[in-house]
Amino acid sequence: MWGFDGIEHKKTVDGNTTFDGEAAMIDDTFMVGKISVKNHPFVDHFKFVKALEDENTVAKQTIPSPGQFYAYFTGTQLLEDTLKIYGTEEAFAEDVIKAYGEFIKELYKVNPNTVVVLVAGSSMAVNWMDENVPAILNAWYPGEQGGNAVAEVLFGDYNPGGRLPLTYYNSLDEIPAFDNYSVKGRTYQYFEGQPLYEFGYGLSYTKFRYKSKGVNVEQDTVKVSFEVSNTGKYDGDEVAQVYVKYPETGTYMPLKQLHGFKRVHIKKGKTSKVTIGVPKKDLRYWDEQERKFVTPKGEYTFMVGASSEDIKFRETVGL
Repeated sequence: MWGFDGIEHKKTVDGNTTFDGEAAMIDDTFMVGKISVKNHPFVDHFKFVKALEDENTVAKQTIPSPGQFYAYFTGTQLLEDTLKIYGTEEAFAEDVIKAYGEFIKELYKVNPNTVVVLVAGSSMAVNWMDENVPAILNAWYPGEQGGNAVAEVLFGDYNPGGRLPLTYYNSLDEIPAFDNYSVKGRTYQYFEGQPLYEFGYGLSYTKFRYKSKGVNVEQDTVKVSFEVSNTGKYDGDEVAQVYVKYPETGTYMPLKQLHGFKRVHIKKGKTSKVTIGVPKKDLRYWDEQERKFVTPKGEYTFMVGASSEDIKFRETVGL
């Protein structure tokens, strides 16, 4: 894998399947990581860029056979490192970006059992992958132990519980221009459409069920209580999230706003009781007309869910 610790990381399953997370140039072929029965490196990214001009050449490239299960690593960090080595020409950058997508499509044609591992620090255009590729793993910038961490997730030694700290949109046409600093129509708080992957989204190898236990209003805090049950086949972590919708204020307010979350580890078949407190002082907002922070009076809706869109239950209380 590009830019981790430069040493080889291998894991054996049933004596013959290996995961290789090494970042290396072997025989002028860039190895981006693989799960393979044989020592079978991927096609060099840059050879593939040129190969796009000749479909016959693409067919001759070394790509996985149908009997293998492959993980393909791509992302903004790979692109940045590529441009440092090969130059920063805009046209070449566009070719590389195009090549990533085309390369994944070619791999998928040969073997649909492909996992794409994203190495990036922001949202990416992954619409085609979402519709076609069986699994996408977001590794972010995982550091020198990233190869081991990805291997453990792919082989099922670790049950992931990460959640997105941002929104993946379907298209740039859905949001304001990048130089528009207004929050209107942007982020989970103000975006009114259906995102590709919402803020707080994340998957697990197990399943969870929520049950409300009520919302209690105390002097300084609103406590939201509920139960989370692990109904799947594996132990795992769930990240329960509490969102709040404010009462009508006559000003432009968020559709919902995250006010608390808790990560809980639950054994399969077990149930965990969770209480998340929301301090009343955190419900205030800046009033432009009065030029001070105010806490609006009225009906507040408290929502509990596994993400900003996957709301399990909601309760309304007056404050």
